[in-house]
Amino acid sequence: VDVSENHYRFGQANSTIAQRSAVQHSRQILQSQDLEQILALADMHIPSAYLPMLGSPDESVVLEALSFFEEAQRVLVPAGEHCQAGLDCPACGKFVIHHSPRGVHMLTALAMSPAHKVDTKRSAVRLLVDISAAYAQPPQRAALASLIQILQLRRPGDDVLTSDLQPYIRQLLIDVVQAPTPAFTHSLYCCPSSFPL
Repeated sequence: VDVSENHYRFGQANSTIAQRSAVQHSRQILQSQDLEQILALADMHIPSAYLPMLGSPDESVVLEALSFFEEAQRVLVPAGEHCQAGLDCPACGKFVIHHSPRGVHMLTALAMSPAHKVDTKRSAVRLLVDISAAYAQPPQRAALASLIQILQLRRPGDDVLTSDLQPYIRQLLIDVVQAPTPAFTHSLYCCPSSFPL
């Protein structure tokens, strides 16, 4: 019932407040650890419905959607681990819809956009790093390639990308390199330009 109501509210949403409220409700379900309601979210394709919200003109909606995806990808697997089936997994595949090529493209656009705040960019970067270490097909290489592209950008020293985001990405990647997944190692060797960065 809760999930149906949540989906109805999202479907009827004609304001950013209603959209944000729907995502917050979904996040509460994830945090409740109620497996029945969590699987109902997947059955009703709620994560897929939230993916387009990454392109919302409202920053608060984007940040809520990013937070949802950060929590959703950890709902069925422990932190630091990844399902080996990736997007093909019948259980958690629906929660990692942002691992799709479209998701990687939207996250990259958020990370590189000059219009968004640092918190939004950092959240998008964390998801890209997680995707680059996940067991998936081409999207994981595309995620790492996007991060490398951001590291290669040259901007003035006082630009947020240079002063904050690039060091943040380097630190996250260094942390992953300490205990890399086979998928991340493969991606890394597919992108030799990453080594000098």
